[in-house]
Parts: sequence; structure tokens; C-alpha cells
Amino acid sequence: MIALETGVRRASAALSQCSDRKLAAAIGAVLFLALAWPLMLVRLPPYQDLGGHLATLTILLHPDRYAEFAPTGLLKTNSAMFAFGVLLAPHVGLFRAVKLFLLLTLLAKACILPFLVLHFRGRHAMVTAAPLMPPLVHHWFISMGMLNFALATPLALWLLIGLDRQLTDGVRVGRSIALASLAIAVWYCHSMPVCIVAVLAALWAVQGADFQEKLRRSKALLLPLVPALLLVGSTFVEHLAFRVPSMGELHPTEFSATGELFYELWTHYLFGLTEWTLASLAIALLLGVFAIRGFRQPLRMFGTAGLGALLLFYFALPSMAFDWGALGARFIPFIWAASLLRIPDRQPRWLIAASIASGLLFVAGMNADILRVSRDHEQFLAGEAYVPLGAKLLPLTFRVKKTSVNTWSLDSWSGMYVADRLTSAHDLWASNNSMPVVRRWPPLPRFDRLHLRRFVRQNQTSAAFCQSENSRGLPVEGCQLRWSGLWEELWQEISHEYDYVLLWQPPQEVLRTLPESFTTAFETDDLRILKVHN
Repeated sequence: MIALETGVRRASAALSQCSDRKLAAAIGAVLFLALAWPLMLVRLPPYQDLGGHLATLTILLHPDRYAEFAPTGLLKTNSAMFAFGVLLAPHVGLFRAVKLFLLLTLLAKACILPFLVLHFRGRHAMVTAAPLMPPLVHHWFISMGMLNFALATPLALWLLIGLDRQLTDGVRVGRSIALASLAIAVWYCHSMPVCIVAVLAALWAVQGADFQEKLRRSKALLLPLVPALLLVGSTFVEHLAFRVPSMGELHPTEFSATGELFYELWTHYLFGLTEWTLASLAIALLLGVFAIRGFRQPLRMFGTAGLGALLLFYFALPSMAFDWGALGARFIPFIWAASLLRIPDRQPRWLIAASIASGLLFVAGMNADILRVSRDHEQFLAGEAYVPLGAKLLPLTFRVKKTSVNTWSLDSWSGMYVADRLTSAHDLWASNNSMPVVRRWPPLPRFDRLHLRRFVRQNQTSAAFCQSENSRGLPVEGCQLRWSGLWEELWQEISHEYDYVLLWQPPQEVLRTLPESFTTAFETDDLRILKVHN
């Protein structure tokens, strides 16, 4: 016990002699190392959209093999990861290039959080807040594979720090140019954080001051954002103006219920992959209490007006609009950052102990989840050797998650077959010019990604199909025969278009509808690779 107390005193003395910036960098390094090391033990981490992104990168690297896709260029928003992969993959390999981008994203978030608290609250708050930071580093957007947005958020927080320094230290041409360049870099990763920074900066510019002071603030805070905001406007116009013919209308606007939005504040940012990261709920509750109790705390751009605006936009915006998903959720990283900044100056020892325990439990649970869910992906890819190079492969994923709870971790992982075996590409996003690749012509309606996903979900069993038919007032008599007919029709169309079919966790009832001309090339409990004999 005496030795432990002596060690603690020596560590405290060493920390007291460390400068603020070095201490912030050390905290960031510890956060990064604690959360990044499992990525070195897996081929690629089990992030939901990552398989589709790998398929897109494969198309960009092998355009001669994918004549049905056209590159749209990489000088536009949401392109950072793809540009990084295209540039590095020829030198280090595709998977290493993507993993490097993942590590840089984690490093950026791990570093910004201590510097953010240091800048707006000071050294003591930074140290006290450190145990609560792990879920804000390896967060839901990373687990989802939404990596361009995940990188844009720490860059946007650096931008807010830079704008605040420009306001307090005075406008300088060099700094303004640097901030404008950083804002463009944020836009290149994702447009939404640029808009959020502009909202926070504008609110702070017009608060509680005479006209001359408001004008000074506006010049310091908003002028560096003008080029990036113009790019955001052009992005929005381009997104609405171009769609692949016959790919359908824009996805209808959707709103989430208020109760779901409160729940998603936790699950869509702090919660990890499975129940093993439930410790993040304790951190969410702590940060929520801090946000409520310190709501009126003067924190400049993250003050009362700033946090109020973030919450208002989050609850008011739809969850889906203009084919953009998780629209309101894009405000969540900034809401939790504003909450972290409201950590009390003094806390009882039991609360500090609870914060440390929660942070450590999250790190352990998240790291274990990366390894556990990666085993699902290894099982999904077990049939790669039985798919010939360049085969026309159709994936039918009946269950999009196995171990993971908070993500559809297998939703787009057929993209790994594209990356490894150069098979036909199916599970990727290519319907709009804002994406890195776009279809030159639409697929057959039956094989449209969304249509096929809906078909698989609704027709997994004849009982579910008959229940759906009955709920729509259609006759139940003969519905099982109609269900069998739908699958027989699908198999027939597949036999004309594809060489191989991937079935992941198919129900036995569906397997009984397979035609005799489909032979099994590979089989496990969860996976079947079928050879199609035309």
C-alpha cells in the first residue's frame, strides 16, 4: 500500500512538471493506443459499411474490369478515404491503405478531445474528463464504417479551436488562410460538419455585443468558412441534380420518434458493438447530467446558445432526407463534445472512481468486440477460395448481423469478395453523382440492391410471407405456393445473370426451393457458395 501511494505521488509530481500541451498529447496517445491495438490483430475491423467501400475502391483501382461503373472523380466531398486508398493502395496494398486511414481517424479523434477540453476549460478539467473520453474516440460512426464523416468531426473541432483563437488573438491573414484551408479539408471529408461549425460560429458572433463587436466577430469567425460553405452549396445542388436513370426517386423523408432520438443519443455514438460496452451508458448518463447542470456555462461557441442549437437541430431534423441517412445524427458528436466541456471543476472521489472504471470497462469491452465480431467476418469470407477470380457472384445475406448488436456488421461485407476475388460488385453505393462511382446503367429491377434486400427480408419463410399477405387483405389460400413461386422465379433469373450465389444463414425452407442445377461448391453451418449451371 505504501509503495502504491509512493508511486501515485511520483506520477502526480511528474504530471505537474509536464506542460499543458504535452500532457494533452500524452492523454491523446494513451487513448489512441488503448483503442487502436486490436486493429493490428485483424485483417480489417468489422465496420458495417467498410465492405462496400472496399468494393468501391476495387472498382476505382480496376476500372477495366467494371465497365458497368463510371468514376465520378475524387475532387468532391465524402472522398477523403477513397482518395487516400487510391493513392496508397498501389504502394502498400488496398487493405493496408484502408487500415492506415482507420488508424489516422482514431488518432485524430483521440488527440482532439484533450486539446478541446484544455482550450475551453483548462488543464484540471482535461485531466478529470480523460476517463470519459474512450467512447467518444471509438464511436458508432467508426463502427458503422462512416469513416469520412468520422474524420471530419475531429477536424471540425480543430477548426472551432482555431476560429476561437483567431477571435481572441486578432485576425491574421496567414491564420485566416490556414483556417479556410482546414474548413475545405473538413468539407472534403464530409459537408455536414462544415455547416455545424458555421452555425456555432454564427451564434457566437451575434451574441451579447454591440454592432461593431458583432461585425468584428463575424469577420474573424465566418469569413474563413465562406469557401467551404460555397462548396457545400454546390455539393447539395449536384446531389439533387443527378441520378442514374431508372434508379428510382429519392428515398422518402423519415423522422424518428422523440423517444428513439433520446435512445439514439447513446446508441448512435457512445455504445459499441455489443452489450460488452454497456459501460458507455454510465458515461452517457454522467455527460447528460453535466450537460443539464452546466447548460448555462459560458463556453463561447459551445455555450448555452451553441448547445441549444445542436439539440434543436438534432431533434428537429429528419433521420433521412434527400437520400442522406442519419441526417440529424450528424449533430451527436458535437452534442457530446459540448457535454464533455461541462464537466464540473470539483467531483467527489466516488464519481471520479466511477468515471475511471466506466472508461476502462468500455475500452476492454470494445477491444474484445472487435476481435469477437471479426470472427463472424472470417466465417462470412470462408468461401472465397471457392469463387473463381472475376466470377459473377450474387450475395444473399439473410441475416446482416450475428454477434454485433448495434450495427448490421455483415450488411456490405460481400464487398470483400470483390476486393479479394474481383467478383461482380453488388453491395455498394452507386446511384448518385456525389458517390465515387456511379452505374452507367441501372441493374435489372430484380437485382437492385435495395429491392433484393427487401425481398430477402420479407420472404425468409412462407409463414412470414403469408402473414404479410393476410395483413394486406390478400387471400391466404395458396400463399405458400405463391411464396415458393417467388423464389423459383428468382432462382430462374439468377441462372441467366450470375455464375455463383452466396447464401449467408439461409433458412432451410428457402434451401428447399433451390433448383437441382445449383450445386454446392462450399458449405458451413452459416455459409453456402452455390455454383450456377446455366
